[in-house]
Amino acid sequence: MCPNYSLTEMEHKEKVKRTAWYLVGVIVYYAWFQTFYNMVAFDDIFPYEDFSMLLEGFGYNFLPIFSLFVLNTLIVFKLTAQVKPEWLKATIDVGLSILATAVVNMAFLGVQSWLFHRQGKVDWAGTLINDFLMLLINEVVFFILHYRESMLREEKQRHLATRLQFDMLKVQINPHFLFNSLNILYSLTSIDTAKSQEFIMSLSQVYRYLLSQQQMQKVKVKDELKFLESYINVLSIRYHDSFFVDFEGKERAGEHEVVPYCMQLLIENITKHNAIRAEHPMRVSIKMDADKIVVSNPVYPKINAPVESSTGMGLRYITELCRYHGRQFRAENREGTFVAELPYL
Repeated sequence: MCPNYSLTEMEHKEKVKRTAWYLVGVIVYYAWFQTFYNMVAFDDIFPYEDFSMLLEGFGYNFLPIFSLFVLNTLIVFKLTAQVKPEWLKATIDVGLSILATAVVNMAFLGVQSWLFHRQGKVDWAGTLINDFLMLLINEVVFFILHYRESMLREEKQRHLATRLQFDMLKVQINPHFLFNSLNILYSLTSIDTAKSQEFIMSLSQVYRYLLSQQQMQKVKVKDELKFLESYINVLSIRYHDSFFVDFEGKERAGEHEVVPYCMQLLIENITKHNAIRAEHPMRVSIKMDADKIVVSNPVYPKINAPVESSTGMGLRYITELCRYHGRQFRAENREGTFVAELPYL
């Protein structure tokens, strides 16, 4: 049987493993650079008279090199990791790395003077070359890991899209929704031919859009809103003109993009969890802000009626795909009003 490690234990073991490999890497780099420096400065790979001189050289040079390597790692992987574009990040990294070299060299001279009461000496050309090489190593590792992470993210997105595709079909082409739609259509054909024709056109546009956007990972807001008009028309007929949607700031949508089906899912979520009747019609507000879409509605809990089992699949779909794009979707009940904040991608 496999050991039952907790997530914290596994993360700790992985962190210790990465740290150990990092230290090994720094030591290997130090050995290589010291050999390279000896060849350039002394024309000899081993310019030491005995083993004690080798240890003295190691103690004299390793700590500054280790410190500078760590500082370069912090600069590349922490301080400027989020800076875009890449050329700007690289430029800032070079400037900060040169500053780090100056700080380490001055600290080295200060320690020499304080501990050994002697005037220290620094090969500034050698330390700058050393700094450039360490920065280059860190930059290469960073961009390799960043590229790998991007590939893994794309693969995860493809897997997520494939997995959610079937889930979305279950949510969107819901047999319950289709059954109700056909019942409404059957009733309309005998009492209102014009309404039934309008209903058929709106319903066909809904399903046409759903099928056409299956492979899309994001869609333009204006396309989603155009589709939403057909869906709202279906709901308006379904609820006998007791379902209304007010739009605000459509002109601010511009070329913004959102998760596919998100608007329809939010509206469907409202119909699923509220009692919509003539005595308290549902009026939904959809407001386009500068950085997000806010959908809000009054809460009319269903009373004395079978409660539909809800998996939360629709809201989970929006949440997961927004998170993938680095955005956060929020949905909460605020004193009798349900508010959903959908970020642009």
